Amino acid sequence: MNNNDEISPVRGLPDYPPEGEHILWQGAPHQGAFIERVFHLRLLAAYFAVMVAIFAIMDLAAGVDAATVAGDAAALIPVALVPLVLLWLVGRWMAKTTVYTITNKRVVLDFGLAL
Repeated sequence: MNNNDEISPVRGLPDYPPEGEHILWQGAPHQGAFIERVFHLRLLAAYFAVMVAIFAIMDLAAGVDAATVAGDAAALIPVALVPLVLLWLVGRWMAKTTVYTITNKRVVLDFGLAL
């Protein structure tokens, strides 16, 4: 096994394959698809958009003028952007560090991000 300070001799494997084992395929996920499927970023963005719309509708129903409603909605946008950007960054980094390896004897999933 590798020490955390060492670099793997073969990308996606903890060490050189043993005798008689050879790599059939190696791949990595597409960043956009990985972020979408693992973190559901579009769904989360839609959730925040619906929340902003609900707050705007509630303000309008309460008789608040349109300028105040727009200001209140604009104030909620950074609240939504912070988790979206953070999840996008984490997803991007995770996709960059993920390698799938299929050998003639095993399947190795090398993934993870040190936080």
